[in-house]
Amino acid sequence: AARRVPPGQSCAALVCAFGRGAVRALTQKGGQQCAAILRPLVPRAMLEDVVGLLAERLAETVVGNPVADRVTMGPVATRAQREEVVSKLALLRGEARVAYEQEALVPVGAPEGKGYYVSPTLLVVHDSEAAKHVHEHEVFGPAATVLAYDNLEHAAHLVRRGGGGLVAAVYCAD
Repeated sequence: AARRVPPGQSCAALVCAFGRGAVRALTQKGGQQCAAILRPLVPRAMLEDVVGLLAERLAETVVGNPVADRVTMGPVATRAQREEVVSKLALLRGEARVAYEQEALVPVGAPEGKGYYVSPTLLVVHDSEAAKHVHEHEVFGPAATVLAYDNLEHAAHLVRRGGGGLVAAVYCAD
């Protein structure tokens, strides 16, 4: 969905709203929902600001047993799902840089070895045209890959390349 700055609202306010919504969709249900924003497209001029905001919000995520007090994100559903998420993230890392990931993930309130936990992960692709896998593979888990676009025609082109996902989000103020 394309988002424009409504009259009277600052661009910064819309970026914050987008950040809240994107992170919520990414972390609810361990990112295992069809409406998660897994491939946000961002104007190149705003890429680092938006990525910084998303990484900052993801850093507030507490992974663990959903019944524990501070936990905001639980595990993925099965061992096979965890293995698929890890495998697809490895594939995407070949053409993207990691902007956020909890490297030493220790789930809160979860017995050791119990549950299929995955860190929320944010990847960034600067060369959206050269990237291949991000357009073909959806990570059905707590991961998003941010892509830079140059203009609305370029954004539409990138959306059309998205063969692997059900949802794509375009943030723009132009």
